[in-house]
Amino acid sequence: MDRRTDSNHDTNIPDGDSDSPEQPNIIARFLSNLFEDRFLTDRPANTATSPSLPQSQSQSQAQPFNDLVPFFSADSVLATRLDSGSQRQESSRGSDDTPASSAPPMQRPHDVVFCVEDTVGLKDDKYSVGVVDRSFGDVDSHQPRPQRDYSEDIERHADISREEFAKFMKEGIPARGTVLVSWQTQLKTELVPEAKLQLLDRALYVGDVVKRNADEHMSGTVIGSSAVCTLFPANQYNGGQITQAISDDLSIRNIPADELLNVHEFNEGAIVVYGDWVGRIENVYDEVAVKLSNNSVVVVEDPSELEHEEVGIERLSVGDTVKTKKGNLRRGHWRYGAFDPHVRPEGIIVETRTIEIDVQWLARSISASNTSLSAEEPPATLGPDEFESSTFFRYDASGSSANTLPLSSNGTDRMYHVTDVAVGDRVRFKDIAGAAVKYDGSHTLPNGYPQGKVTRIARTESLGYDLNVFLVMQTHTQVTVQWQDLTTTEHLSIDLLPDPNVEDDDEVWPGEVVFSKEGREGDSSEETWTKKPAKVGVVQAVKSRDRIAQVRWFAKPSIEFFGPDLLRPSSTGELNEQIEDVSLYDIYSFPALTRRRNDFVLLHPDSIEGMQGPLNITGPDWFGEVIDLGLDGKLTVRLGAAKPVVDVRVSYEGVTLAYSSDMDDEFLNNMGGVDGDSLDDSDDDDISDFDSASFNEMWIEYEGMDGEVPVGDDEEWSTEEEDDDDDDDDISMPDLVEQDEVNTSKTTPETKSPVAKDERDDTSPPEPDTASPIAEDKQESRLDLLRVMMIGPNETPYEYAPFVIDFHLPSTYPQTPPEAFFHSWTNGNGPVNPNLYEDGKICLSLLGTWHTDERNESWSPAKSTLLQVLVSVMGLVLVKEPYYNEAGYEVHRSAPETKLSSALYTERAYFRARAFITQAEDAPRLLDKAIEAAKEVVERSAETDQDGERDGLRTMSLGAVVMLKRQIEKLEGLKGP
Repeated sequence: MDRRTDSNHDTNIPDGDSDSPEQPNIIARFLSNLFEDRFLTDRPANTATSPSLPQSQSQSQAQPFNDLVPFFSADSVLATRLDSGSQRQESSRGSDDTPASSAPPMQRPHDVVFCVEDTVGLKDDKYSVGVVDRSFGDVDSHQPRPQRDYSEDIERHADISREEFAKFMKEGIPARGTVLVSWQTQLKTELVPEAKLQLLDRALYVGDVVKRNADEHMSGTVIGSSAVCTLFPANQYNGGQITQAISDDLSIRNIPADELLNVHEFNEGAIVVYGDWVGRIENVYDEVAVKLSNNSVVVVEDPSELEHEEVGIERLSVGDTVKTKKGNLRRGHWRYGAFDPHVRPEGIIVETRTIEIDVQWLARSISASNTSLSAEEPPATLGPDEFESSTFFRYDASGSSANTLPLSSNGTDRMYHVTDVAVGDRVRFKDIAGAAVKYDGSHTLPNGYPQGKVTRIARTESLGYDLNVFLVMQTHTQVTVQWQDLTTTEHLSIDLLPDPNVEDDDEVWPGEVVFSKEGREGDSSEETWTKKPAKVGVVQAVKSRDRIAQVRWFAKPSIEFFGPDLLRPSSTGELNEQIEDVSLYDIYSFPALTRRRNDFVLLHPDSIEGMQGPLNITGPDWFGEVIDLGLDGKLTVRLGAAKPVVDVRVSYEGVTLAYSSDMDDEFLNNMGGVDGDSLDDSDDDDISDFDSASFNEMWIEYEGMDGEVPVGDDEEWSTEEEDDDDDDDDISMPDLVEQDEVNTSKTTPETKSPVAKDERDDTSPPEPDTASPIAEDKQESRLDLLRVMMIGPNETPYEYAPFVIDFHLPSTYPQTPPEAFFHSWTNGNGPVNPNLYEDGKICLSLLGTWHTDERNESWSPAKSTLLQVLVSVMGLVLVKEPYYNEAGYEVHRSAPETKLSSALYTERAYFRARAFITQAEDAPRLLDKAIEAAKEVVERSAETDQDGERDGLRTMSLGAVVMLKRQIEKLEGLKGP
């Protein structure tokens, strides 16, 4: 029950110190009346059966709401605890020699980390259950002015200071140790100290990447999940006043989620197939039948006019109590009885039925005929006629796969799906008759308390309507994880953390198709429209700490790409038997052949492995969901829209991606503006660090738009101190590029432009007697063009590396900032810094390429200068820990949980920056220093204990050392014989 709205208004910061007691909503009152104090106390040692339930003095007397509690910990409801991870052996190569996990035994951390979407409860207020909306650790939740996301005022917990709360309401970043919680039982949103909360459940899904601890190198993929729920009947709200006579057995606990179905047949986000098209439901529209107090039933004219007794309910369900205007009833369709103006216009919902859905169509079957009517996209809105069509199918995410393949090659069961349930959902049992027998009230939980009883409501008692609907009050999730070393373990979801490095391009997991970077460097200069990777393989396992992947290469792959697309016919072929250790930095994946569990794909004709004839199914055989990545280079795809559901095996090139959950994030990111982060909001102390003696004698000769470094004299470059001595004479140099390559609309200077004077003033150093790491190159005929070279500072991953930036000073300068282009020489292996893009873009608010706010500095015509831009690049971009230059990561600087991520980014930036040095062929002073420093890194890394800590700058992983040695060879080759 998410109460966030699209309203875009700011409200005053609420006081949060009201003296009036908070009135619980209907769920809180019901929960309080339902659960008694006995669930909080320890079980008596001499009692082996369920405790006797106290009898009320009057059975009609309602229980007081503040004496009772709604939730249990996972330990109290689950039969098996998984503190250290229940490990299952798994053979990936058909042998019994299963590798032992290199990870330490799992222990639940003393300091619980709270994540967005976690289900939490208040330690001292046991009927409060909520969901985390924002946390300190999740930078994606740090949008400023959070009140805009909520219709009701965000409240402040009494233990949070007004100053801290005011800062959060402005910046949107919860302080460390606090989270923003939407309480499901009180219908409010509150900033709460983490110390006041108990973690109840964590939402982890198949395909999610997790870690045991933030400082652990190895990550794993969730390959299976299951959940148990606490339920109570939706029809027993009765205004929240529950009598003792009906309270004893209302709660039913420890119910497997795969026994449940969502009460609604169609839900937003669900996948549907219509004809030759697959789409995603964007909106649903229901008709609603209401039973009034006189037992009459009416389908109301306009469901949007129904008012729920709880504010913020997004979708009405069976069992909800509603009220409306009499006209809405009078104009409705009466199923039982007739309109009576004397009957109050309020009642209980007995049925909801979806009558329309809005669909975003995603893709069309690859095997469909281009001449058929289905070549046209179906209408965006579908109704009952389409629902009844023989070509309309819903993808059943909870399908139990009646006809599955045998166990996968590594011995795991592919049947992983459960119903996607969350606190507040309305659900039904798939088999209510069987549930009534199974949960008959005779069972107890591991803590000795009763599990509860399912009491079935016969249709004869409810005018023929099915009122057996239950509200999910709590969930506990268990997941199966396949780790990078190929071991498989089972855990409670609250014992794992989402991996913060999941978007790291250098991370891979077993079963992924990867390509060698061999051939990407030194390719023929001949222009080609397509790309053909030299080596293609499948990851078998990963040595995470060493940054080494174990790969089986395909013997004769024939793979060709055009842009992001895989060309046909492409084929991976057969795998070699040999397994090779390869640096993670020496391989890469490509989107066209990258698949994740939970991806929805289109199957190509004749792509199913081992087909002896047509599949004996009804429904589409061309669309399914990836549920397993085989180590043999084959995918297992579940045809979830077919009846019966079946699993098939196909090659990677035999499918095309139709939809992935990541697409939602990508769309939002594309709408969100410029990528990267602003660095101009740091303290002045950070800027001053670059102006030190460590930069003395750290500048070299450099020239050439094409990246080549021709031989030249020192006089061809001028440093800032040289400009001070000879400010009137510009150096002579060839044109930056050939004339026919210049965009004259941006490079033709205007005769009255103040560029010449401002450009000289901008680059005048504050201390001309200090040797500078910045050199500039300019020409007399083109004063609007400027090339600047700077040398990476010592004690950073950029030391000794030349960084070249071209500036264009437009005719509007200095009213507008200069335009900049950064020369990147990473050979397509990724950016060297979060703010320096491979396409030449520099992300700085000072340049107008990143949004600015109260914390960031924008270009000021009166104060900003080109020198200020250079200072920002040197002092705020080329830093010791560039990981924290990522958007929103600055707040995590020095945080223990980000130390490993920062070290991995640093070592990657170090060896990528060595490639920049190879461009400076005639700089022996710099070259000797760079080679010596790199060799020292290799030696220190070899001497470091296997379990020792690495900072990524002075000591590196084995995989990074492999790449660094390769760069050293190239640097030494520049010195000649």
